[in-house]
Amino acid sequence: MDYPTLFLNIISGLLIAIVTAIVTVRLSLRQFYSQKWWGKRAEAYTSILESLHYMKRSFDEEFNADLMGRELSEARQKQLRKKFLSGYDELQKRLDISHFILSDEANKALKEFKADYQEAKDAPSWAEHLYHGLNATDTAIKKLSNVAKNDLKGH
Repeated sequence: MDYPTLFLNIISGLLIAIVTAIVTVRLSLRQFYSQKWWGKRAEAYTSILESLHYMKRSFDEEFNADLMGRELSEARQKQLRKKFLSGYDELQKRLDISHFILSDEANKALKEFKADYQEAKDAPSWAEHLYHGLNATDTAIKKLSNVAKNDLKGH
């Protein structure tokens, strides 16, 4: 029995096992953190798109009623207003805290939305306000949906 060879085989086997374990753990941790980050991004995009949806729905319903020359019931106006404000507040919160999670392209689209929405707020008439608000939210939803698909697909 050749003890030096046996000893070298045991040591080399241990070294290979240790290096393999370290590499495996690092790769597993990297994948874990990547999945957590992806989840945070997906949550942010979902929340922003949901908020824009509620805003768009309010603009859309009020714009169509105005276009048809009819008034929404006071109860429906309150419902729409409540959903709109909830969506707007959530959107503002996400814009404040999610900029580091979202891609540069998403942040650019949101900046464009803010400018378009400001144009709607500054519109000289209610009908123009609704029209510009509807266009701003619709455009933002389309842009951000595409950005989110591309951004989240890369995972």
